Amino acid sequence: MGLVGLLAVLHVYAHGLEMPDEQTAIYYGSGFVLTTVLLHITGIVLATFHQVLLSRLSGLMITLTGLYLASTT
Repeated sequence: MGLVGLLAVLHVYAHGLEMPDEQTAIYYGSGFVLTTVLLHITGIVLATFHQVLLSRLSGLMITLTGLYLASTT
């Protein structure tokens, strides 16, 4: 658990380094928190309705979104 915590802190630090100069930390951080909450809620709701099919579908959607974002940067 300590290693996971350390990696989480380093991950947050890396995102902090990417923060645009014109952005305030509270808004930037709030976006990450809101996105994380929405991803967790979406996963819970989809898994509740149909565990196997919808979980795989949500994984596919997340993968495709990640590939799209990676291709646009």
